[in-house]
Amino acid sequence: MNVKMGEGDNMEKHLQNVQTLKRKCEEQGEEISDNVYVAILLNSVSEEYKIAVTILESQAQLTSASIINRLMEEYRKNVTGSGGSLSKMVMALLSKQREKEKSKLKSGQKGKSTSSGPSQSTQSSSEECIHCTRKGHDESRCWVKYPELRPAKKGGKKAPFSMMAVSKNSSMKTPATH
Repeated sequence: MNVKMGEGDNMEKHLQNVQTLKRKCEEQGEEISDNVYVAILLNSVSEEYKIAVTILESQAQLTSASIINRLMEEYRKNVTGSGGSLSKMVMALLSKQREKEKSKLKSGQKGKSTSSGPSQSTQSSSEECIHCTRKGHDESRCWVKYPELRPAKKGGKKAPFSMMAVSKNSSMKTPATH
């Protein structure tokens, strides 16, 4: 009987297999404690989930349900690509945009566009934005509609966004309630 998940295997099928094996053992009269079941779940997944397992092992109150939820979340990220190459591309684009804005400020082109269209410089001064009704830009470059396009203020090294982890399991205690 082998419960080790192979590289690239389906996580959902793997976890169902582990649950089935646990149920079969319990039907035979062998009680499997929660601690043993947690250890089996954590040690049975493939190497590609090593980081998720390490994060789970560092948690104070670890339940089989929280492990299964987290592993399935990681599996879905791997399968759909979210959190993978797509988020890396978005981060790369944000970084590139920020570098362009900084280079514009350094070269004294404050407020001017970096695109090389000859008609754009003459057109931008007479354009009126449909979104904010201000002159000097079109809707696609509107800072009101797209605040991320606004150049960074001097001295302010604030990140364009912040991230926060949220637990979907309502039965787990938060650190504030311990």
